[in-house]
Amino acid sequence: MLFFLLSLCQIALGQKRYNVQFNLSNGYILNTFDTRNEMMESYMFPEAGWRIGYNTQPEDSNIYARAFGYPVIGLAVTYSGLGIVPYSGKSTLDNIVSTYGFFERDLLRTSHFFLGYDLGIGLGFNTSVYNPNDNPLNLNFSSPLLIYIRLGAKGKYRLNEHLELNASAAFAHYSTGRLAYPNNGLNSMVLELGMRYDFSSKPQKEHFANYERTKPSLFGEIYYGGGMHRCRQEWMVYNTTHPWASYTAGANINLRYLPHMSTGIGFDVFYDTKGFLSRIEHVERVLYGDEAVDNGPGYKKRSYGICLM
Repeated sequence: MLFFLLSLCQIALGQKRYNVQFNLSNGYILNTFDTRNEMMESYMFPEAGWRIGYNTQPEDSNIYARAFGYPVIGLAVTYSGLGIVPYSGKSTLDNIVSTYGFFERDLLRTSHFFLGYDLGIGLGFNTSVYNPNDNPLNLNFSSPLLIYIRLGAKGKYRLNEHLELNASAAFAHYSTGRLAYPNNGLNSMVLELGMRYDFSSKPQKEHFANYERTKPSLFGEIYYGGGMHRCRQEWMVYNTTHPWASYTAGANINLRYLPHMSTGIGFDVFYDTKGFLSRIEHVERVLYGDEAVDNGPGYKKRSYGICLM
């Protein structure tokens, strides 16, 4: 049956560039704003996931594939069983389904063993959100749509031409990205075991980072952007928040010395609306008193930044 399913995948995908992986893992919730100790009676939860990856190969003309040692890129789905975590009181978490893109790169390769890192970013979906009446202690999430970020180290052992075992340790983060409050989020460490079937042939040991140095060149960027965010102090006073607009503009100049690497300096300007600043001043007077606000740094529409890149 497994061979039949893999054969269907290979026919559907049409190329021998792909791989499929199934993994099981155990997560441990890390403390966030002291809410873990106050709300949760246990910190362990199970996970299961599925991945489909695309193998970049040496015959590719893409200079970034060569520069990063022919990484694996793809899409993944993870099911996190956070619903089993017991909360004190009448509050609950719920299971989260995440879908994300991943980038997997080897830093060490032998004929059978591979060691590298694994990056992922995407969205999570859950149904148990903060509610002052029914779910008052769940300060982790106030929106069913979450931002998901994953950073991990990964070891792989090649059993034969197509089959591979792997193990990884990853840091995972869920939050609403300040698009809703409360937003304590949730951080976890995940230990994962997986099995991968690779439709491509056994990778060669010499397929590693390979690039030609480019002639140093200068390039610059100018950008402008806008977004929405919410104010934590506003939620602390009124138990609700309003979306506020925020804008940014900037420029940078860089020296490129490798196809995928450059160094430079950047300058940024951030702008908040008058209505947002007035609201902040009002709620902080409620929270901290008139004297603290009058003696504070004040509220400015614009702020500036400079950074090395």
